[in-house]
Amino acid sequence: MIAQILYPLLFSLIPIFVFLSCNIKEIDKKSILLIFLSNIIIVLGLWSIFTYIIKLDGNISSGILFYLIICFYTPWYKLSRFKSRYAYQYIIKYILYGLLVCAVVYISFMPLILTFIFAAIIVLNIIYILSNISKISSEYIKHDIVDINVDSKDKPDIYHIILDGYLGREALKDFTGFYNDDFYNKLKTMGFETHNNVYSNYNHTVYSIPSILNMDYFHNYMSSEELASEMYSKDKLSYGFFRAIHSKVVFSLKKAGYKIIIRGETIFSEGIQNLCNTLVDMQSSQSYAINANATIITFLKTTIISKFFMISRKASRDHAAYLKRVFLELGKDHKMQSPAYSLFHILAPHPPFCFNSDGSINEKYSSMVEYPAYDKDGLEAYKNHMLCINDFTIDAVKKLIEEIKVKNRKAVILIHSDHGLLMTNPSKAGYNTLLALYKYKFDDNKEIFKENMTMVNIMPLLFNYLFHTNINLNEDKFYYCDIMKGNFINTDITDEIIKFIK
Repeated sequence: MIAQILYPLLFSLIPIFVFLSCNIKEIDKKSILLIFLSNIIIVLGLWSIFTYIIKLDGNISSGILFYLIICFYTPWYKLSRFKSRYAYQYIIKYILYGLLVCAVVYISFMPLILTFIFAAIIVLNIIYILSNISKISSEYIKHDIVDINVDSKDKPDIYHIILDGYLGREALKDFTGFYNDDFYNKLKTMGFETHNNVYSNYNHTVYSIPSILNMDYFHNYMSSEELASEMYSKDKLSYGFFRAIHSKVVFSLKKAGYKIIIRGETIFSEGIQNLCNTLVDMQSSQSYAINANATIITFLKTTIISKFFMISRKASRDHAAYLKRVFLELGKDHKMQSPAYSLFHILAPHPPFCFNSDGSINEKYSSMVEYPAYDKDGLEAYKNHMLCINDFTIDAVKKLIEEIKVKNRKAVILIHSDHGLLMTNPSKAGYNTLLALYKYKFDDNKEIFKENMTMVNIMPLLFNYLFHTNINLNEDKFYYCDIMKGNFINTDITDEIIKFIK
């Protein structure tokens, strides 16, 4: 009996060990244990049902179970390829799997061979896991810190709001003919300084936010040790966001006595949050089921049930629920100690475009998984979604300003985007962004920012104004990477983009 159940059980554990090996520093350990135990219980349970309730021969029960496990660990997206011209490859593959199962059932020594093969694969994964399980060392990170020498009463609370993928007024006008004046005018009425010709230096969040918070370009603040580190080489996406927390801004403010509060689970994985929660206060603004457990959800995407899971969860409505909740959270009375730096990263108006301008669900674009084509219809969906996000932002910021006035101490609200539209080619729309700043209890009316500037300089300018520092500004540069194709290499496209800055 042990021989009959062992090879299907071992085979069922291989994808879990592989998943753990690939994500050892980015997953919740309790969740992976839950996945292991659930998998073992399900496999043993099914084999018992086949053998003792349906009363199939033990070898046949194992064969059926083996085939079911093979099918289960087929990623959902591969099934869509049955409709393609390569469908025959998948048909042949599953016929061969069936023949293998038959061979295991009717050839006595096959289960033993498979048991040894699967056990060897698991052992190799365990060896890899044990050699890489230690926590990430940050000793190689250069903590370049700005000395903030001002009195406590002169250290303002800083509310830093990043609206992901918010296209600037000028590019929006050029691409859609829509001026977005109402939003900018409402911000000005509330006391914000706003800017139209402001540009991101990168076309993607993974480089843009860390660059902003390190007050420098990626290739400058990253040391050669970091670039050669295992964490960076294995997962550049997560490492970029890790460096947003382990950044010049965070460490400088932390040293100056600031409480650091980060709300941005859409870019910070569970592993990154676990690594950084002793440095900053990682607060949650997502409570809906899809993000209840990132490890389990990520793992499910490697199985056949992910397709049905994606359908049942109604991604658009979950994202809509997230946006409503995060903007509600933004406007709440936070009762945080002062001075405090509170960073909100909000995945809007980034896809999916789940709202129409009146706040209703956009059924066509809200369920999209891939990025849309920015044709006339796609740009209209983006604009309408943005209009709804504008209303959410204005309502939340009004409440935030009321809270600041009740608290009656110095404060600033910085609102900007990290990039424009996620375009497949470099263009003005990929870099023109929003920038607005509100100041409370400052005696002067000085505008801190200027037109035709880039985002890498917003924190140096802000620090120089707030703390009387003398941080040098960076030369304006622009970089492009095709991250949607997994290309993390930044190409200097300054000559292409600089012509858009007037």
